[in-house]
Parts: sequence; structure tokens; C-alpha cells
Amino acid sequence: MNEILDKMSIRLFSKSTGKVSFENNQTMSVRQRKIKFNNKNVSFSTGIRDKNGILIYQHDIVRLYHEIHFGIYQIELQGAMFYFTPKRGNIDFPFCGNSSNKIEVIGNIYQNPELAEKYNLIY
Repeated sequence: MNEILDKMSIRLFSKSTGKVSFENNQTMSVRQRKIKFNNKNVSFSTGIRDKNGILIYQHDIVRLYHEIHFGIYQIELQGAMFYFTPKRGNIDFPFCGNSSNKIEVIGNIYQNPELAEKYNLIY
């Protein structure tokens, strides 16, 4: 049951106050979504947790420890799939949960814009 709730979770970042809140998308009506999402950046949950048990969201900045792909990436949603997005101009590759023990969330583009800048991520 927790996995289902993880997948329905949404992180909201207020543009005006800079505060973060979390909502369960499944229990919100369309009207509530319009009110809640007004003037906020919305990040959808991947439903997958990193090596420290932290739920991974769209717009998170992660450190990947993988044999082929390693380094700092931003998690992005394209169509119906999440992708690791490396530095600007590089090719994205699909985000899959089977290597979540090799992923560590180190921030997100809204609360840690300096990380996005430092690693030249899409922001």
C-alpha cells in the first residue's frame, strides 16, 4: 500500500514563500488541484526511493553510482516516463527503479538552484 501512495505523491514548491508541501494526488479533486497548484512548481513522485530511503521526485538532483552512468543528474518527466537528465545538451536515459540502491538524492532544482548551476543542469 505504501508503494501506491508513494506513486501518488506530489511535491509542491511555493514560488512566493519558498515553502515545500506534499500532497496525495489520489485524494484531491480537480478543483482542489487548481487551487493548490496555483503559483506553485509541481513535482511528481517516481514511486521509487533512493539508497537512503528518500522518495525520488521529478526535478530532484541525484548522484548516480552506476557502472556505465555515473555523476550528477536531474530527474525529469517526459511523456509517461522519468529520465535521468545530465548536463545540458547531453542525451537523457530512462530512469528505472532496479538500481535505486545506486541513487542518492542530493537536492532539487527549486530548493538548491546552486546545485543545478554548479553541475550545469537544465533548470
